[in-house]
Amino acid sequence: MPASSLKITSLDLLIILQLIVSFYQPAFPHTSAALKSLITFELSLINTFYSIRNIFIRKVFAVPRLWFFLQKFFNRTFLCSVIGIIRDDQNRILLLSHPYRPDPLALPSGFIKKGETPLDALKREVKEETNFDIMPISLVKVISSNSRLHLEFIVEAKYTGGIFIPSKEVYFYHWSDEKEITYYHDIIS
Repeated sequence: MPASSLKITSLDLLIILQLIVSFYQPAFPHTSAALKSLITFELSLINTFYSIRNIFIRKVFAVPRLWFFLQKFFNRTFLCSVIGIIRDDQNRILLLSHPYRPDPLALPSGFIKKGETPLDALKREVKEETNFDIMPISLVKVISSNSRLHLEFIVEAKYTGGIFIPSKEVYFYHWSDEKEITYYHDIIS
């Protein structure tokens, strides 16, 4: 591993110090006992911090609208998301029921993570939300928003299989003919 990609956190340093103290304890019994208690105290503080942070993050993720708001509020660069036009063997388009969206049924979508391509992001999002397997085909277009710094990548994909498993983000799905979908005409056409 190159030295430039090596990242050591404060928790890593404390664990390394604890190992060093444990190794040298027989030679320096008084100093190592005090240092060991200090390191133990620091580790308990870090564990408490991470526990509270993880509870907070779980609460934020439990409310998708809050998560979306925080993404828009704190992100000073472009938000990048992906929208999927996923077709089955009968050329129908996949629509999902998201509890936090105003439309009863919407095209599959989600945020693109750092280092992901739009095609990989759509594949991951669909798997996480529905347990469906898809094969991304191509990037159809990119849409930008006038009201905020947001890029939406429209990706065409093919449904390849999988059994639907409801998630906290998607309650059910529906396959629809393209002519029945009127509110996504600018994206699908």
